[in-house]
Amino acid sequence: MWWPFGTGDKDTKELKKELPSDLQSFFEKANPQTHKSSAGENSAKDSIVDRILAREHHEYSHDFDAYKREELLKKVTGINCAEIQQAVVDCYQGWSFLSSNHCTDEIRRTTKCMDVQNKALRQLRYESCYNKPQCEQIRILVDMLFVNNFGQYGESMNEETEKKFENEVDSMFDRVWK
Repeated sequence: MWWPFGTGDKDTKELKKELPSDLQSFFEKANPQTHKSSAGENSAKDSIVDRILAREHHEYSHDFDAYKREELLKKVTGINCAEIQQAVVDCYQGWSFLSSNHCTDEIRRTTKCMDVQNKALRQLRYESCYNKPQCEQIRILVDMLFVNNFGQYGESMNEETEKKFENEVDSMFDRVWK
């Protein structure tokens, strides 16, 4: 499929010069390339992702576009934490609800799972994945690392295991974005 509204090989600086002055200031504010993280490591990873996305640029795929619209970060995080969420439901349906903690441990683990998985998926740039197998690889990898570090139901969450998890996720970046 051919897209007639592309910019070709023009650099963003060249494009900016062609815009009217009022749009130039808007472009400067809205351009995601000017809002990259100032941290060296993140910007290095962003440039790796940008380079790979440019290399992997393929023709438009309706199936992949539908997949990306369907498998949003929030949904993926919810799926990866589904077993822990089910523990909350089971707690409320059982006699555990009548105990003194009112299922707070299960709720705390669910919230922590959602936060940790969301952060890990962002760290591996899930939202930038370029095809379905890569997206699924990131999802599975994050879920596997979560279970390996925290247990199936997140029962082993503490500062030490969180730090180990973050380091393992960080070390997987090059494996996912090669």
